[in-house]
Amino acid sequence: MTHIDSEAAYAQTITLLNNLLDVVRDDTQHPLYSLVSVVGDLIEAYEIEHEPLEN
Repeated sequence: MTHIDSEAAYAQTITLLNNLLDVVRDDTQHPLYSLVSVVGDLIEAYEIEHEPLEN
């Protein structure tokens, strides 16, 4: 995985996260659980960089 560099990649990453959450749910022992965190961090970084701050 790499940083998100476009709206299309952002949309794909959101879909990936949703699919992972459907599988992993809240099972902290699931083998993909750490990937949920990584994907979430990528999304958060993109949102911070690309979405305007609210006043």
